[in-house]
Amino acid sequence: MATDRVSKSSKWFSNKGLRLSLHRRRSKSSSTLSSPNSLMSPYTPKKDRAREDELKEVFRHFDSDGDGRISALELRAYFRSIGEYMSHEEAQSAINDLDADQDSMLDFQDFSEANEEGG
Repeated sequence: MATDRVSKSSKWFSNKGLRLSLHRRRSKSSSTLSSPNSLMSPYTPKKDRAREDELKEVFRHFDSDGDGRISALELRAYFRSIGEYMSHEEAQSAINDLDADQDSMLDFQDFSEANEEGG
């Protein structure tokens, strides 16, 4: 059943030019950094920094209230703004597929891992 959810999530993300590749949920023991700024290090290569900056900008478009997390309502609002309909159930299912800490919201770490290239 989990693969059904992943393929539904893939429909919403991969077709929107974000080149997302969905990964299975990480274990609860994995560390999760919730601040978009906490991932940058002075040792991050320039290309990686540019990619991360780009992801942060996209993340901010989804995170309309600026709290550092994307809710199902924000996800629906984003897709509505680009002319796509997404039900609340579809939005929550997409979030649940990617949500590492199982708080029913996507933080930047979840979002960036979903956007990793080549995965």
